[in-house]
Amino acid sequence: MSTSNSLSWISRNGWRRVLPSVPFLLLAILIGFLLSPQRSLGGGGGPSVTTVSPTSGLTSGGTVVNITGLGLAGAAAVTFGAVAAVSFVANSAISITATAPPQGPGTVDITVTAITTSATNPSDQFTYIQNITSTPTLREWSMLLLAFLLAAAGYLGLMKTAPRHAA
Repeated sequence: MSTSNSLSWISRNGWRRVLPSVPFLLLAILIGFLLSPQRSLGGGGGPSVTTVSPTSGLTSGGTVVNITGLGLAGAAAVTFGAVAAVSFVANSAISITATAPPQGPGTVDITVTAITTSATNPSDQFTYIQNITSTPTLREWSMLLLAFLLAAAGYLGLMKTAPRHAA
């Protein structure tokens, strides 16, 4: 190794010690930062959403959604499209539980905001499904009543005209 741009000395045990040149040292620091475990676990950047479960809920809202990703510990907001979650809890650096707000039918991106807002991707999408009304309408009730009355009239009519068997 060249010692023109580096610092060298002789240690107590007689070994020659050389401190690398500044460009090499900066390159080593940069490579160390890029390969650091903290950066790969989301510590070096903003939050990111990797999965949501369930991926759909009713337009009335209230669905409890489990969000997993990276860098979620410092979450300040969770949004479903442009609407803030009813409530959310950052369980850990990789997990958030949020309650979906009411919205119209369609698919939205779930984003998490900490220092920055998570980028959108297909794995953070949540689909709102139109509420299914289980209560029959007045028209449906009246059709049901008419069908019952016609069935009863037909049954009673058959009973009058049916021959009786002698015992």
